[in-house]
Amino acid sequence: MGKIKRKREISLSLFYLKYLLYLFICVSLVGILILFTFNILFISNMIYPADYAQEQANLAYEKLLNAEEISSEMIPKFCDYIVFDTNGSVKAGDINGKGVERAWAAVQGSRSDIYGNYYTVVFRENEYCVLRYKIIPQYKDAFLQKYFLSPQMTILIIALLLIIISFACVAIRFGQVLQKKMNPLILATKKIQNQELEFPIETDNIKELNTVLVSMDKMRVALRNSLEKQWKMEQLRKEQISALAHDVKTPLTLIRGNAELLFDTNPTEEQLECIQYIEASSLQIQNYVQMLMEVTKSNDGIQVRISQVAIADFLQNIKKEAKGLCMVNNIQLRWDCKIETEKFYMGSSCRNSKLHYGMGLYIADSVAKQHGGLLVLENSVDTHGAKVIIKIPL
Repeated sequence: MGKIKRKREISLSLFYLKYLLYLFICVSLVGILILFTFNILFISNMIYPADYAQEQANLAYEKLLNAEEISSEMIPKFCDYIVFDTNGSVKAGDINGKGVERAWAAVQGSRSDIYGNYYTVVFRENEYCVLRYKIIPQYKDAFLQKYFLSPQMTILIIALLLIIISFACVAIRFGQVLQKKMNPLILATKKIQNQELEFPIETDNIKELNTVLVSMDKMRVALRNSLEKQWKMEQLRKEQISALAHDVKTPLTLIRGNAELLFDTNPTEEQLECIQYIEASSLQIQNYVQMLMEVTKSNDGIQVRISQVAIADFLQNIKKEAKGLCMVNNIQLRWDCKIETEKFYMGSSCRNSKLHYGMGLYIADSVAKQHGGLLVLENSVDTHGAKVIIKIPL
């Protein structure tokens, strides 16, 4: 009998939280990596500080204030500029478009805009010089300034890619671990489906999955007991049928032997016909008994073998057997067979025997269905009794 091997359990929510913690750790490491990278860049003197442009603007303030005329050569690095007269008209500069309006707003007191630009205003005599700059790190190398994004943007993109990779790695690992923890459940389901009921169910450390596995183990035990009980009943039934078939052989042998002896008594023509019926029927019963014994020994049951037969001879045999049955029970046989025009052959018979086991109709119905036909029970108008119709496609 299989036993459940238990491990230390945790809830499914804690299992999920563990991987959320992994994600948090990964994001934190990416943040630390960003700070470390910025420090390395500063230490290696590859980038300017974020407020470098602002400092340069402040340093150039006095120079711009006292200059006779402002030119582009006087503008600090990483700064744009524009010069207004007192009426707000543009006199010089490299700021254009909507930037002009935002620069004039700086003259009126605004020191930044929504685009991340900052402004320093130099109030000169009869004019205003506005310097525009961004407070972000900048490369010192001219090539990097021209062909690369700003250090801040570059590192943010790399950080975003690292976070996406971290999410993907944690998700893949989570899926692999969850699949591994689900394997006992999947394996148990497949084995129960294949009726392999003698196996140990191995649990994992997730409480909810273990609850399902315990329920499946109970179902496995119940199914195994049910199948064992069913198998024992089936074996008992086969043994009983086999014993019954074996017991039938003895009286059947006596019937055939006595029928053969009757041939030596100079019977009349009618008696000879009856003896022939007895011998043929006893042989048929013997074949049925042999078939029944083979079926009880086999697990596959009766295998239907469909083959072509001469329909005329087949119907003559049926007529002969039906005539014998009717003769014993004093029943008149009416035979109606039109092979040329009828798609189905229909025969009718009546019986009046108290010594039967109620299996005839069941067997006839089963055989008819196996051959694509059907069995119909009706009330007979002519005999005021029961009528059995067997329809088999030819």
